Amino acid sequence: MEHSGIDFGVFTCDPPLAGFYSRVGAWPIVPDAVLVGSRATGALRSDTLGKVVLMRLFSPKAVTAGLEITRATIDLDLPVGQFW
Repeated sequence: MEHSGIDFGVFTCDPPLAGFYSRVGAWPIVPDAVLVGSRATGALRSDTLGKVVLMRLFSPKAVTAGLEITRATIDLDLPVGQFW
Protein backbone atom coordinates (compact mmCIF):
# COMPACT_ATOMS: atom_id res chain seq x y z
CA MET A 1 0.00 0.00 0.00
CA GLU A 2 2.81 2.38 0.86
CA HIS A 3 4.12 2.32 -2.70
CA SER A 4 0.80 2.09 -4.54
CA GLY A 5 0.10 5.82 -4.80
CA ILE A 6 -2.98 5.80 -2.56
CA ASP A 7 -3.55 8.66 -0.15
CA PHE A 8 -4.68 6.68 2.87
CA GLY A 9 -5.91 3.28 3.97
CA VAL A 10 -8.72 2.69 6.42
CA PHE A 11 -10.53 -0.29 7.89
CA THR A 12 -12.39 -1.43 10.98
CA CYS A 13 -11.91 -4.30 13.37
CA ASP A 14 -13.06 -5.51 16.76
CA PRO A 15 -11.27 -3.59 19.55
CA PRO A 16 -9.28 -6.63 20.82
CA LEU A 17 -7.63 -7.01 17.38
CA ALA A 18 -6.42 -3.39 17.12
CA GLY A 19 -3.18 -4.10 19.00
CA PHE A 20 -2.25 -6.78 16.49
CA TYR A 21 -2.68 -4.43 13.52
CA SER A 22 -0.77 -1.72 15.33
CA ARG A 23 2.19 -4.04 15.95
CA VAL A 24 2.40 -5.73 12.55
CA GLY A 25 1.46 -2.90 10.25
CA ALA A 26 1.64 0.37 12.17
CA TRP A 27 -2.12 0.88 11.86
CA PRO A 28 -3.15 3.26 14.65
CA ILE A 29 -6.68 3.60 15.95
CA VAL A 30 -8.28 6.89 14.94
CA PRO A 31 -10.94 7.34 17.62
CA ASP A 32 -12.60 10.35 16.01
CA ALA A 33 -13.15 8.72 12.59
CA VAL A 34 -16.34 6.86 11.72
CA LEU A 35 -16.92 4.63 8.71
CA VAL A 36 -20.46 4.45 7.37
CA GLY A 37 -21.67 1.97 4.80
CA SER A 38 -23.62 4.65 2.91
CA ARG A 39 -25.82 7.68 3.44
CA ALA A 40 -28.96 5.56 3.34
CA THR A 41 -31.26 5.34 6.35
CA GLY A 42 -30.21 2.38 8.45
CA ALA A 43 -26.75 2.09 6.92
CA LEU A 44 -24.23 0.30 9.09
CA ARG A 45 -21.74 2.45 11.03
CA SER A 46 -18.50 1.56 12.76
CA ASP A 47 -19.47 3.44 15.91
CA THR A 48 -22.80 1.66 16.34
CA LEU A 49 -21.27 -1.74 15.53
CA GLY A 50 -18.66 -1.35 18.26
CA LYS A 51 -15.76 -1.40 15.81
CA VAL A 52 -12.60 0.68 15.97
CA VAL A 53 -11.32 2.53 12.91
CA LEU A 54 -7.67 2.11 11.95
CA MET A 55 -5.99 4.36 9.43
CA ARG A 56 -2.63 5.05 7.82
CA LEU A 57 -1.84 8.21 5.91
CA PHE A 58 0.43 7.43 2.96
CA SER A 59 0.66 10.47 0.70
CA PRO A 60 1.91 13.96 1.52
CA LYS A 61 -1.58 15.22 0.63
CA ALA A 62 -3.16 12.91 3.24
CA VAL A 63 -0.60 13.87 5.88
CA THR A 64 -1.36 17.56 5.25
CA ALA A 65 -5.10 16.87 5.61
CA GLY A 66 -4.52 14.50 8.54
CA LEU A 67 -6.69 16.26 11.10
CA GLU A 68 -9.61 16.47 8.69
CA ILE A 69 -9.31 12.84 7.62
CA THR A 70 -8.80 11.41 11.10
CA ARG A 71 -11.84 13.27 12.45
CA ALA A 72 -14.15 12.52 9.53
CA THR A 73 -17.20 10.42 8.88
CA ILE A 74 -16.18 8.44 5.80
CA ASP A 75 -18.96 7.20 3.52
CA LEU A 76 -17.98 3.91 1.87
CA ASP A 77 -20.97 4.11 -0.51
CA LEU A 78 -21.82 0.41 -0.09
CA PRO A 79 -25.22 -1.20 -0.67
CA VAL A 80 -27.41 -1.12 2.46
CA GLY A 81 -26.58 -4.00 4.79
CA GLN A 82 -23.01 -4.41 3.56
CA PHE A 83 -20.10 -3.23 5.64
CA TRP A 84 -16.77 -4.97 5.14
